[in-house]
Amino acid sequence: MILNENNIIYAQDGVDNEELLKPDQAIIYRSPSKIKFMGYAGDSDRIAESSTIDPIYFKALSKMRAKISLGSTGTAENKKYKNVHLYYEEAKYLDGIDRIGYLYQDGDKLKLSEYKKGSRGSRYSSLYPILESKLKSKGFEYDSGSFEINTDNIESFVNIINEICEEKKSEKYCLIKSNKTDKVKNRVFNMAYWDYKDNVTNNIKEKSISKSNVCSYKYSIIGEIEQCSNLDELINIENELESILNYCKSKMDIIKILNKK
Repeated sequence: MILNENNIIYAQDGVDNEELLKPDQAIIYRSPSKIKFMGYAGDSDRIAESSTIDPIYFKALSKMRAKISLGSTGTAENKKYKNVHLYYEEAKYLDGIDRIGYLYQDGDKLKLSEYKKGSRGSRYSSLYPILESKLKSKGFEYDSGSFEINTDNIESFVNIINEICEEKKSEKYCLIKSNKTDKVKNRVFNMAYWDYKDNVTNNIKEKSISKSNVCSYKYSIIGEIEQCSNLDELINIENELESILNYCKSKMDIIKILNKK
């Protein structure tokens, strides 16, 4: 399902369980933390403040167009910055929807994963699948959920990050609702990932339902209604059909928007 301003809700409070999430809508976690107000976040040149990332990478990584936030340890008087969350260059909030990935030092190796394990915030990065595809196409070594960055491929890595920022800025991506869910502070949210608009429109064409299939579903539903004599069950069927109709209308609106571009 393609998401837009008509079917997406950004919120700090989710729902109690997955069953309460609506099929024709997405509730996406919105962090209360804005990048411009956070002392540990900003432009990529701040990566030099990290006490864990090998300094050999500072110069190259400072050329990223991405915004970053730095994890920290210690007290306010003795704070040390650590590993790095990467965000789209125009991201405003420290959450998953504009995050690209998580960069961290593992011994003598620099690695990248989708997000920090054990994170208290969103446990996904919406731009990561695009990054993952680009890194694999360039031959980056992948093992146990992370890519290895080294002095031989660091320039290529920076170029890929900048390419993603440019493509998103040029509106080549659209946001797709995932079947997975996110949990923040025991509240449930939908997850969403960015994909190329061309990929999405091609998938819509390939997966379009033929008129004959729609008719077969229609007669099957009519048969269920004919056999039902319970008012509550009929109300439930009516609600489900209304939800499907709303989803169909939403998809029609999205396709009309895409066809105009």
